[in-house]
Formats: sequence, C-alpha cells, structure tokens
Amino acid sequence: MPGLDTEVELKLRLLSPADGAWVFDAPALAARLATPPRDERLETWYFDTAAGGLRDAGLTYRIRLEDGRWMATVKADGVSAGGLHQRREWTVPVGGPEPRYDHFAATEAGPLLTAAGDDEPLAPLFRTVFDRRRADVAVGDSRIEAAVDMGTIVAGDREEPIAEVELELKEGSAAAVLALGAELVRQVPLAVETRSKFHRALALAELDDGWQAAPRPEPEDAALPGVLSLIVAQIGAVLAAYEAFTAARGTAAATHRLRVQLRRLRSLAALAKPLVEDAEYDRWQAELRALSRATDGVREADVAGAAWEQMLAACPPLTPPPWLGLMLANDRERLAAELDGALGQGRLTATLLAFWARLLDGKAYRSTDNTLAAFAADRLAGWLEELRGTGRDISAEDVDGLHRLRIGGKKVRYALESLGAADRRTKVLVARLRELQDCLGHIHDAATIAAAMDRWLSGHASRVVHRDAGLLIGWTARLGVEARGEFAPAWKRFRRAARRWRKDL
Repeated sequence: MPGLDTEVELKLRLLSPADGAWVFDAPALAARLATPPRDERLETWYFDTAAGGLRDAGLTYRIRLEDGRWMATVKADGVSAGGLHQRREWTVPVGGPEPRYDHFAATEAGPLLTAAGDDEPLAPLFRTVFDRRRADVAVGDSRIEAAVDMGTIVAGDREEPIAEVELELKEGSAAAVLALGAELVRQVPLAVETRSKFHRALALAELDDGWQAAPRPEPEDAALPGVLSLIVAQIGAVLAAYEAFTAARGTAAATHRLRVQLRRLRSLAALAKPLVEDAEYDRWQAELRALSRATDGVREADVAGAAWEQMLAACPPLTPPPWLGLMLANDRERLAAELDGALGQGRLTATLLAFWARLLDGKAYRSTDNTLAAFAADRLAGWLEELRGTGRDISAEDVDGLHRLRIGGKKVRYALESLGAADRRTKVLVARLRELQDCLGHIHDAATIAAAMDRWLSGHASRVVHRDAGLLIGWTARLGVEARGEFAPAWKRFRRAARRWRKDL
C-alpha cells in the first residue's frame, strides 16, 4: 500500500466532453457510491522561481481555492505509467494566494523546497480553473475518490480545455483504482491521460518539462518486482501507442507501432512465465494474443498496399489504370472499421487496465531468490537455445518454419531491448536479431501477399485486377527470393553472436 504522503490516481480523458454530465450515472460508479456527488469550483495557481528551480528538482508548488479555503500543495517525485500517477504529496491550509517557503516548514517538503528554490521569490507560472463533481466510491476494502473535472488551463494568452475523470486512491490498493478504471472505460468513452494538469500546462506555456516516467529496474533488483515493473512500463507504452493510433486515425505507421508495442508486452509476459501461476499466465497470454490478432487483417492490407506502391514506383505505368490499388485501399478501410470495433469503445484500454490491476494484486506469483539480471539471463539463454534448435534444420523454402523462427527472434530481441543492457555483446546480438528479423520478414510478406491475393481474387472477375494481382505476387516473390538468399549468412551471424552472448554469462 502506498505511504500516507503518496498520491495514487488514474487519469482518464473524456473523448466527448458532453459525456462528463453522466459519468456518475455509469453503473461502475453509481452502484458503488459511498457519498453523494458534490460540486465545487476550483481555481489553482502554480508557482516556481524565475530559474525553474522547483521544476528542475521535480517539485510542483500550487495554491488552490477549494470550498472557500486556500490550500497549498507540494508534489514530488512524479512517476507515471499508463495514466496511473504516483507522487509524494503534502497539503497544508494557508491564509491566501501568496506562496511562501515556510508554509511547509513542518513537513518533509520544507527542506526539499528550500534546497530547490534557494530562497528565490516564487512567481506564478499558469493557472487552472475548473468545475469538479466528486464522490467517494467503495471497491471492496478500498475507498476511491472519483472526480469529473471540466474547465480550462490558462497560460498567458493560451488556453486548453480540461475534460477528464480522476480516480484517486484514498484507502486500500492501487489495483482497485485500475480495476475500477477498467470497468468505467467500458461504459463511458474515455482514454488514458498520461499527463497531469501541471504537465499539460507546462507544455502549453512552452516551458521545459523535466518529468520522467518510471525508472527502469536495476539488474540487482529482485526478479519478480523487476519483471513486473518492466511489464507495467510496457503497458504504458501500449496505451501511448494506442492513443497515437487513434489520433492518426489508424494509419499504417500507427498500426505497426501498436503491433510492435503489443508484441513487446507479450514478450515480457513470456519472460515472467516461471514467476506466475499457470492459469493466470495462460489468461495473460490469451488476452494479449487476442489484442494482437485483432490487428492482423489491417497489417496484412498495409503490407500489400506498401508493396503495391513500391512496385508502381519502380515499374513503367500500367495501362489500363491499376484498379487493384483502389480495391486494396477500400478493403483496408473495411478492415480498419473492424479493428476499431475490436479495440475501440474502451476495449483495449479496459483489457490493459484490468491486466495491470491483476499484476498488482500479488495473488498469482511464485517466489524466487534470483536477481532480475540472473533470472533474465537464464530465461534468455534458454530462449536462444530454443531458437538455435528451431533454425538448425530449417530450409530457406520452409515458410512456416521461418515464420516460427521470426516470432521467436522477436521475443528475444524485444526482451533484451526492454531490459536495456548496454554492453557490447548484447548490442551485437540485438543487431543480428534485427537483421535476421528483416530478412525473414521479407520472406513472410511475400508468402502472406500471395495467400491474401488468392483469397481476395476469388470474389473478383476483372481480368485487369487479376493481372495487377499477378504482377504484385511476382514482384513480392522476387523480393522473397532475394531474402532467401540472405537467410543463410544472416542466420550464421546470429548464431555466432548468440554463442558469444551465452559464453560471457
């Protein structure tokens, strides 16, 4: 459980501000109300020295007019992952809006402020003005304050709207906050908000933002908390990729980024397997696999579309016009709508928040005395040996076997990159895995496009479309043949790098 001076809250952005009026009518909140909703207007001023001493020290100083009272708050050590914000916080009543160091003389924040500000005057940076509706809700043994904030951030002559839901832990478990958030986003159109109002205001004011995400665990940390912290950080990366995906309206680049981040999350979940009870681990992977597979159709269409554009750029113009490109674009639009149905309406966000809540409940783990470094080295060595065995007798013509090799290589590479090892042997191994993955990717794409065209053409009678599809299959087949020629040397370089990596353990 967080300490008494630690704030734990989940921030969620309303996708439609008008929905703020009925958030407390959603069953997730309405059925759990411990107090009736109450309304208030909050005006908050943020302060710092002219040199930005508090920001450089990771401190936030604000004074808020709340229920007719002036309250000063200092927040420190900001950490955020996937919208869950955890910070040390101290709040004291004050007599007015003037900031003073001695407001916090009797708290642990006092020395922090004095050291960061060096007694320099504190000046206003920006302010927020918003209407808050809040109520306490009960989730099991936990008490959570739910709030809907609607208003404005003001920085000089710039403004930005506030339309968000906050779930702040008052008593109990952080897992309860995430579980409640997962349920709520299934009922109200919400997205995770990774930035606090303060950090949004910093960006609006074009001031340097020194906020950092959760630090990477150290190699000597215990294995279980170390691996879980990596998984939590990666959940945040997936949520950020999904936010970019929705903002970019599901472009090819955004879809690919989302797939990669989901694959990284699955890799870290696989890394944790010996530490997790079998039934819970199977549940993890089933949920994550379903999210990944939902993107398969769009990704397949993007691969075909990119190959088509590449072919057109390299070849003489086709006559009559190349209708296949238009049909591929239409099919991609249909698949994108299906993907939105599979991941949208809070489905992906809810799944990941619920997954995260189960990570925190601590009920399905096996203990180990290993450090993170020792545990990860043992797991990765085993994966590399499996990979070497998989590829030992594979022919460059065995498309299915090469695909299994490609997936296994991704798992190893993404785990290595997440662990962040910077030694030369690991860098070389990652580079060789990336090289092998690129080679195998071209082979896989050629086979995928040929199979997709075969399925797709069964519903089209146009000879022009069949001609274009044949040209595309031939073009990608040539790229696949070139990649097959590169496989043997790429495999040899990978095996050498893997042998050296394992030898140095």
